Amino acid sequence: MRKEGNLLLPSGDGGGTVADLLNDIEALGGVDTQFVTHNHDVNGPFQEAVYDRFEAKLSYHVAEHNAVVEKTKCPSVEFGDEGVQLGSDFQALYFPSCCAGSSLYYWQDSGNHFLFASHVINMVEDGWQIGLDLWQYKNLRDWGERISPPDPEPQLSKIANLPIGYIVPNVYREGQEEFHRFTEDTRKSFSTTLERRLKEEAPNLQA
Repeated sequence: MRKEGNLLLPSGDGGGTVADLLNDIEALGGVDTQFVTHNHDVNGPFQEAVYDRFEAKLSYHVAEHNAVVEKTKCPSVEFGDEGVQLGSDFQALYFPSCCAGSSLYYWQDSGNHFLFASHVINMVEDGWQIGLDLWQYKNLRDWGERISPPDPEPQLSKIANLPIGYIVPNVYREGQEEFHRFTEDTRKSFSTTLERRLKEEAPNLQA
């Protein structure tokens, strides 16, 4: 159990009935807040059942608002590009990918550091596959009267320097790892690949 309150992250491998899953959650101490990576993770009846049982609101990036509220009536708490920090061990990190409001989740526990990466970051045949998409960031967000959006590079670059021990996707396909435990070499290649992807995507921010 997490002393500041348990958190529920999305998984693509959920099985059993909703009642079974709720009982499993209760056996682990319940949940205080539930998160989705983006609107594709939303299963309205499930999130609503979690709220009804535990009063755990649904948290996600504000850019996902319209798509999420079409799928669920679960009360929500939204965060912006700065993400959100819960306690000293957990934070949401904005990372635009297949959706304009996609997010990653970073958790520290007993000296271990986990990055929950949805399907956005995977190790595939000894190479990193990173689904950063700054076209989504620029074109599928409401920037009001701004000519161009703020440069996301400084914040996104921080991810490359996090002390990560494990990358944990919530879905994986043939050829992809179920999870990745970093070695010195793969930590370096992850940082290098993320910095390269930022440079590749930079032209998508141009007016």
